[in-house]
Amino acid sequence: MGEKDDPGRLRAENQRLVRELAKSQVVVEIMGKLQGLLEHISESTGTPPSSRRR
Repeated sequence: MGEKDDPGRLRAENQRLVRELAKSQVVVEIMGKLQGLLEHISESTGTPPSSRRR
Protein backbone atom coordinates (compact mmCIF):
# COMPACT_ATOMS: atom_id res chain seq x y z
CA MET A 1 0.00 0.00 0.00
CA GLY A 2 1.66 3.20 -1.20
CA GLU A 3 1.33 6.81 -0.12
CA LYS A 4 -1.39 7.37 -2.73
CA ASP A 5 -3.61 4.82 -0.97
CA ASP A 6 -3.30 6.34 2.52
CA PRO A 7 -6.90 6.54 3.86
CA GLY A 8 -6.20 9.66 5.93
CA ARG A 9 -4.71 11.49 2.95
CA LEU A 10 -7.60 10.41 0.73
CA ARG A 11 -10.15 11.61 3.30
CA ALA A 12 -8.41 14.98 3.60
CA GLU A 13 -8.28 15.34 -0.20
CA ASN A 14 -11.96 14.39 -0.43
CA GLN A 15 -12.90 17.04 2.17
CA ARG A 16 -10.85 19.66 0.31
CA LEU A 17 -12.58 18.81 -2.97
CA VAL A 18 -16.02 18.88 -1.33
CA ARG A 19 -15.29 22.39 0.02
CA GLU A 20 -14.03 23.53 -3.36
CA LEU A 21 -17.13 22.14 -5.08
CA ALA A 22 -19.40 23.94 -2.60
CA LYS A 23 -17.58 27.23 -3.28
CA SER A 24 -17.92 26.71 -7.03
CA GLN A 25 -21.64 26.04 -6.69
CA VAL A 26 -22.08 29.28 -4.72
CA VAL A 27 -20.18 31.22 -7.39
CA VAL A 28 -22.39 29.76 -10.15
CA GLU A 29 -25.52 30.64 -8.15
CA ILE A 30 -24.31 34.23 -7.59
CA MET A 31 -23.42 34.62 -11.27
CA GLY A 32 -26.90 33.46 -12.27
CA LYS A 33 -28.51 35.97 -9.90
CA LEU A 34 -26.21 38.72 -11.17
CA GLN A 35 -27.12 37.96 -14.77
CA GLY A 36 -30.81 38.17 -13.89
CA LEU A 37 -30.25 41.47 -12.08
CA LEU A 38 -28.32 42.93 -15.02
CA GLU A 39 -31.05 41.85 -17.43
CA HIS A 40 -33.66 43.47 -15.18
CA ILE A 41 -31.64 46.71 -15.02
CA SER A 42 -31.19 46.70 -18.81
CA GLU A 43 -34.92 46.19 -19.35
CA SER A 44 -35.84 48.97 -16.93
CA THR A 45 -33.49 51.45 -18.63
CA GLY A 46 -34.47 50.36 -22.15
CA THR A 47 -30.91 49.34 -22.95
CA PRO A 48 -30.51 46.05 -24.79
CA PRO A 49 -28.32 43.70 -22.68
CA SER A 50 -25.85 43.07 -25.49
CA SER A 51 -25.48 46.66 -26.70
CA ARG A 52 -22.10 48.32 -26.55
CA ARG A 53 -21.81 52.06 -26.40
CA ARG A 54 -19.16 53.64 -28.57
